[in-house]
Amino acid sequence: MSGPDASMWEKAIDKEMTSLLSNGTWILKEIPEGVKPIPVKWVYKIKKDAAGNIERYMARLVAKGFKQREGVDNNEVYAPGYEEGGPGIAYHLKKALYGLKQAPRAWHTKLKVELEI
Repeated sequence: MSGPDASMWEKAIDKEMTSLLSNGTWILKEIPEGVKPIPVKWVYKIKKDAAGNIERYMARLVAKGFKQREGVDNNEVYAPGYEEGGPGIAYHLKKALYGLKQAPRAWHTKLKVELEI
């Protein structure tokens, strides 16, 4: 984030966060005792057109789903806060993030509902 394109990456992160917030992906809550938040990471990609010119910078928040434990982290998932809250505060996920084990099923369920209409 200290390179020459740092401002473009910051805009991409802000755009992703705005999208996640507007979709009601999570609510900010205190972490219940005994619960470990699932770590997240940022994945960056530069989208280019056919000529190789940069079209846009993309940032995606991805959960490290491999850290999920079956029967423990599948129903109620918490992820560390992004410049919000404080110690003991995390995002309580209402919708699946990329990388979670239940993300493919959540996507399929939503697609199935939309196509039935």
